[in-house]
Amino acid sequence: MGFRRDDRAVSAVIGAVLVFGFLVILLSIYQAAYIPMQTEQTEFAHSKEVQNDMLELRNAILSAEARGETTYSTVKLGTRYPVRLLGINPAPAAGSLGTGPPEPISVTDGNGGSISNLCPAGDPIETRTLRYTPGYNQYGSAPTIVYENTVLYLNFSGRTILLTDQQLVQGNTVNVRPLNTSFYESGTDSISVESVPGNVNEREVQDATVTFPTGLDEDTWEELLADQVDPADVTVSDGELTVETSGRVAVSCSPTGLNEAPAGGQRQPASLEINPAGPDDVNFESV
Repeated sequence: MGFRRDDRAVSAVIGAVLVFGFLVILLSIYQAAYIPMQTEQTEFAHSKEVQNDMLELRNAILSAEARGETTYSTVKLGTRYPVRLLGINPAPAAGSLGTGPPEPISVTDGNGGSISNLCPAGDPIETRTLRYTPGYNQYGSAPTIVYENTVLYLNFSGRTILLTDQQLVQGNTVNVRPLNTSFYESGTDSISVESVPGNVNEREVQDATVTFPTGLDEDTWEELLADQVDPADVTVSDGELTVETSGRVAVSCSPTGLNEAPAGGQRQPASLEINPAGPDDVNFESV
């Protein structure tokens, strides 16, 4: 008696294999295409958020100097991705916020003489650039966010976008605002930053020339200072901004520290009558 072969289950197995293979392909496409796209969207949203955080920090630094009181702000350094039932997320994106090396600020009068003892921090006058650097997994064109000389801006690999105006020159006053403490934090969490104001000195200088370190170009500074300084008196060369003034101007210096007192000491409350509490209560000398 012969037996007839039964192949009825084969087609079901083949169908299951094909369905499984199709699901694997879909999951691979989801992992390779859609998750990176969603990851980049999350990182882009964080970049916008941290820009707002840095704007608040910039304003807090200037407010501490103006009010003579420590101010507080937070910066969310990185971001985490949404939990997924399917697919694998990359590691959380960390970022860093830190100051660069100290760089000199110089002030001279119309005779080319250097103005000494201008800052409570002493000589030489030095400042640092504060920079947020992202560490995203997909948003490769994300900008670094830079604070220097009262200005906050985005740096896209050399192309810059201003986020604020300047407060270096206001009328007949040149404001020297050194950020002169070292600071560095990295990770994914939000961090607290204290802006600690230093003491204030102000000198009256004839035909003052002030030089600041900068990462911005001359055209940008001419635009920023257009309402205050003749563009012909603004130059940028080798990473240095030079502003020339005419006549007698007040040059005010007040350093700020991040999470610690700046060089020259923390400004004391006015009630103690030790140090000035604001830019209008200053040690004034004429040069």
